[in-house]
Amino acid sequence: MAPPHVTIVDSAESTAQFVAEQLGHAPVRTSTEEERRNLPRLKFFATDSVEKFRRLGERFLGHPIKDVQHVDLTE
Repeated sequence: MAPPHVTIVDSAESTAQFVAEQLGHAPVRTSTEEERRNLPRLKFFATDSVEKFRRLGERFLGHPIKDVQHVDLTE
């Protein structure tokens, strides 16, 4: 419905791209085996598409995201 000169932007996609670019400028730090074992186990919750969250989250964090659960926020 938008005229051709209007660009539709997905804010989640744009934000993930910007953060990924910014993180790309940060120095890479290697971890020891003990540090990797002590990393927190992350669990993610999404109110929108789980697949979209997983795809954008992987770009944002730079590693696969496995545990994403969909939650329905009802009043």
